[in-house]
Amino acid sequence: MSNEVPVQTFVKAEQILPEAYLTQLSRNGRNLYATIWNRLKNTTRRTLWQYDEDIAHRSKFRLEQLVSAQRELVIAGLVHLVPGAIQTQYELINLEAEETQ
Repeated sequence: MSNEVPVQTFVKAEQILPEAYLTQLSRNGRNLYATIWNRLKNTTRRTLWQYDEDIAHRSKFRLEQLVSAQRELVIAGLVHLVPGAIQTQYELINLEAEETQ
């Protein structure tokens, strides 16, 4: 029996999103999407409630830049948001379903 801890890898937006989306998003938008995707990738949940300060920190930008990054993801059709006072609910939109419409 091994005591090794599995390596946790952070998948970047460039590895997840098609090129068309990458050209629409700023660095902050790409980082925010990757952070949400990575938080949900190993769960069966479709939504994520996250403190705004925490997700900005995890996405490697200032809290003041969060709203513009969120706006980019909504305009690009990548997430649904339910804003709260200090938390936001994120739901990733299935890209395969969007491409077939």
